[in-house]
Parts: sequence; C-alpha cells; structure tokens
Amino acid sequence: MQIKNMRWYLMLLAFVGILICYMDRSALAYAIEPIKSTFNLNNEQFGILSSVFGLGYLLMMFMGGVLVDKFGARGIWSIFAFVWSVATLLIGFSSGFTMLIILRLILGGAEAPSFPSLTKSATNWLTIDERNKALAIGLVAVPLSSVIGAPLCTNIIYLYGWTEMFIFLGILGIIWSILWYLLSKNTPQQSTLITPAELLYLEKSKLKDKAKNTSKESGMLFILFNKTFLLNNFTYFSFGYLLFFGITWLPGYLTQAFALNIKQVGIFLTLPWILASIAILCCGWLSDMIFHKTQSLRKSRSLIIGVSMIVSALLFLPVIFIHNLTLDIIFMSLAIACGLFPNSCFYSLNADLAPDKVATSQAVMGLFLALAGILAPLLTGYFSNLTGNFKIAIGIMMLLNISSGILVLL
Repeated sequence: MQIKNMRWYLMLLAFVGILICYMDRSALAYAIEPIKSTFNLNNEQFGILSSVFGLGYLLMMFMGGVLVDKFGARGIWSIFAFVWSVATLLIGFSSGFTMLIILRLILGGAEAPSFPSLTKSATNWLTIDERNKALAIGLVAVPLSSVIGAPLCTNIIYLYGWTEMFIFLGILGIIWSILWYLLSKNTPQQSTLITPAELLYLEKSKLKDKAKNTSKESGMLFILFNKTFLLNNFTYFSFGYLLFFGITWLPGYLTQAFALNIKQVGIFLTLPWILASIAILCCGWLSDMIFHKTQSLRKSRSLIIGVSMIVSALLFLPVIFIHNLTLDIIFMSLAIACGLFPNSCFYSLNADLAPDKVATSQAVMGLFLALAGILAPLLTGYFSNLTGNFKIAIGIMMLLNISSGILVLL
C-alpha cells in the first residue's frame, strides 16, 4: 500500500511522539503536591527530583545525536522511546525517593535522542522550504502536551491517583514506540509506503536545496565554534530555562501563590500552552515565508529569535510586581508564548548550517537545553524555598531572555 503525501503523515507521527515525550517529562509537575506528601518532600527536594531529568538528558544528548546520525531516526527513536516509557510506567510503582531519582535519571537519558530524531527525520524527508513549517508542527507538541496533559493528568490524579497517571502514560509511550518502528523509515527511498511521484518530487527538491544551502563545512569544530551556532545555543539555553520552569514549576507556582487545587491548576494551565502552541505554528509559517522572499537565514531565523526573547522578558514584569491571579495568568501566558515562539527557528538553523550532521549539531544544542533542565528546576526550588515566593526565579528568566535576545540581534 502506498500513501499520498507520506512525508506529512510521518511528521504527524513524529508530532505524536514528541507529544507523549513531553507529557511524560512534565507529568511529575502535576503530581507535585501528592508526591511531596507521599515522600515528605519540600520545594528544594522536589526541585532536585525535577532537575535529575536534566542530568540524564545532558549525559545522553550528545551520544543520542551521534547515534541518530549513524543509524537513523527509525531504530534509535523506537528503542529509546520504549525505555523512557517503561521508566515512566515504573515511576507509578516507586517505593521511595531514591527510586524516583533513578527513574527520572533514566527518563531524561532515554528522551535525549527525541529531538535529534525529529530534526533528522524532517531533514531527510522534507525540502528546505517545508522544513520550518514541519518542525513547527512537530515542536508545537511541546506546549500542546500541557494543553492536553494538564487537564488529562490532573483529572486522572483527582479520580484515581498519581500512580495510575504514570502507568497510563507509560503504556501510551510503549504503543507509540512500536508504531514508529513499524511505519517509519530513515529515508524516503527506503519506504514502501511513499508514492513514486512524491519520491521523485523529493529527490528533485533535494538537488535544488543543495544549491540554496550556504554552509561550506559541518565538522565538529564548525558545529562547536561557529558564531551563529554559539549564539543559537546560548539563546536556546535561555529558551530551555523558561520551558523547564513552565513544565516543572508552573503548576506548583499556581498552587502555592494562589492556593489553587489540582483541578483548578489543570484548567488555568491550558491558556499559556494554547497560546504557545499557536505561537510556534505561526512562527513556522512566518519564518518559511520570510526565507522564501529574502533567502536570508538571518532575517528568517535569527531576527525572529532575538525579538521574541526580548518581548518575552518584558512581559514577565507585571508577574513580579502585581499579585493578581487573572493578570498573572494573562502575562505569564503571553511571556511563555513569546519565549516559545521561535522554537522551530532554533532547529532549522541546525539543518540550514549542518545538513549532513544535523542530529549531532542539534544534540550539541540540546546539551544547553539539558543544562537548563538541571538549573531551572533546581534554582526555582531553592529560591522559592528560601524566600517563600517565585520572584527571584522569574527574574532569572527575564535576565536570560533579554540578554540572549540582545546578543542575537547585535
């Protein structure tokens, strides 16, 4: 059987994989109060538990990218998705804080190859003019995982318990890992599901893309020390700090700052992530449109990144100075949406500058995300425990966003 527009169905399946991936990594945040109660944890200890994910992510990110470049996204993503899903399931059976730490570490390490796999698949299966839109579709799963996950997970916790939530998510991921292995291929040429017309279109487009590509080298030194890569990676750290604050501490922030219950948190969390989902999709189309008209990577990628990060930082100001639930939700939502707006641009730059080593370059960028995944939960837990509020934690995000935005623009 052959499927028309198979490349887009493959990206849809990848979208589902990222959706499940992020639901699994953020599930701990929804269960913050029952887990703290079960294991007698304070904010600082919960921050340590959350940050361990980032440590596992950091340890495996580079190796994950190298493995994807060497063996392809099909097998590597399937194996690691199966492992992270089993780890998620077992969290529901945790008997103590140590077991939680170990499983979160495994979860982080196993999820590390996911975005190199997404980027590799988009690079192999799509043309340069389609890439940012496709990456935006895949990456919109990041905020959508909270739009879907917040009410889903909080309701499962409310009706059945936090252990049942992890078991459900683990089974979901295991099913996806099997489907990805059965339906995907590393390249269009290897697929029996693609039509001859689509395969011919992709092969012709790839020849044109080589002419458009301005990169002259993509060895490790180029990936590590190229100025554009360096700025992109630092800004991605700022992006990651904001993202990990959102997925690990936003539920706790709303619970502790405004005394909301678990069901109310699930409802209020939908707004920031719905706006972020819309923003990521809009950026994908905007970036590709600008590139199509100008053929400029700076205008279509870097300019969007710099402006978005600065605007995001400024939108956090009312959150620090005004203690009002409605205003907090509105401005926090807008700040997160603006901060996540350029997500696909970060990924596209790796494919633009190092197409033959795209998973490796994306993995290097992912190291900065992993570092943010360690520091954001850890520092937020420490300062909120120390001061009794989240003002310093939010101030750190503002400083990172505005400094990285200015550097990119300059």
